[in-house]
Amino acid sequence: MQAQELTLEELKQLYQSRISRDFVPNELRPWGNMRALALRGAYRAFAYREKGAVLAYGIFAHCPGAALLDYLAVDPALRGRGLGTRFFQALQGAARQLGAPFFLIEAESLESAQTPAEKEVRRRRIQFYTRCGCRETGLFSFLFGVEYQILLFPLEGDPGREQARAALESLYRLLFRVSAGASKRAPRPVCRIYEKGGAPGENKGFYMDLL
Repeated sequence: MQAQELTLEELKQLYQSRISRDFVPNELRPWGNMRALALRGAYRAFAYREKGAVLAYGIFAHCPGAALLDYLAVDPALRGRGLGTRFFQALQGAARQLGAPFFLIEAESLESAQTPAEKEVRRRRIQFYTRCGCRETGLFSFLFGVEYQILLFPLEGDPGREQARAALESLYRLLFRVSAGASKRAPRPVCRIYEKGGAPGENKGFYMDLL
């Protein structure tokens, strides 16, 4: 299986036909934001296709030394057949093209789930990534009101927590405008990066708004 890189026009078509349906609105990055990042060379999409149809896709945001798997999805009709695992393996080759020694993944945290059913969905998602070789970093982010566990897939060596934190900060600075601190005109605080031991609001973070 190969993960083929998509052009900007193909990414736009994928956004309109699949991404906007595969992800709920609060998980969906605006197309204008994706386009701006792609034009800067900081956003690259890869897909597995058969007979022209996209069966799985993954999208990376990246900057020097850091990469984030921003989206990963498999055709709903084909889930549970191992396609996601095989495609994740194919994405590893694509990720190496980005020049980062590892890539990060945001997974909605188990602790912040509102219902047992929601917690089970999140648990299965995290288990999928760990089966694929990802590990937990011990880091969490609180982004636009949602708490995420930060997972890591090593490509070259296995970085420590501080290197992972620095990479995540670089990625968030890429993905969002950053204000130096709170002020009357500063955007609301929408992002925190932290370890467990304090509430998200008690940890140092950024003040960000979308590009």
